[in-house]
Amino acid sequence: RRWRHVPRRAHRSLLLGLTAIVLFPDAKTLPNLAGGTDATKPPAYLSGAPATLLAPAPAMNNGTLKVMVLEGRNMKDHDIIGKQDPYVIARISHGSQVQRTRTIRGGGKNCAWNQCLSFAVNSASLNNLRVHISVYDEDIGTKDDFIGAGEAPCNEVASGAYGKDVWVSLVDKRHRTSGQIHLDISFAPYAGIG
Repeated sequence: RRWRHVPRRAHRSLLLGLTAIVLFPDAKTLPNLAGGTDATKPPAYLSGAPATLLAPAPAMNNGTLKVMVLEGRNMKDHDIIGKQDPYVIARISHGSQVQRTRTIRGGGKNCAWNQCLSFAVNSASLNNLRVHISVYDEDIGTKDDFIGAGEAPCNEVASGAYGKDVWVSLVDKRHRTSGQIHLDISFAPYAGIG
């Protein structure tokens, strides 16, 4: 249905043009895979295309931000009977990547995950990134209880030479302190990037 306004013979040309953009994202001029002589200007079928189709591809992710979720302490306990079952959700600002730790059954107020969560990032954006942490108590049959949330900046790990060992303070929905999470944040560039 989306293609109704495009003549049938242009479908192949459009796909070839998009293929050229994907295969040659850094090229100043794109090869005209649909035929023709002038490769310096976009083909006629792209003359009314939105700018996003003609823009170069975004920079590729060139490293891994590793967030080691070590332990939690003094976390607010939401279970009346027994110990809570906490897990951590980590998210990177300016991105849609979300990672989750395993649930520690009977972990209570103080527990250890010792689990590494990895995020593909661009090293140029590390100074502006933050790791957002949310901690929940897993409940079977009901909605999981929110324990608290906090965040840690990533600006000190841009060099990749060392990690950042930090305790993140958690705050509940009423802005009260609800414990701390111990993180070790590091950046590992992909091979060949320096």
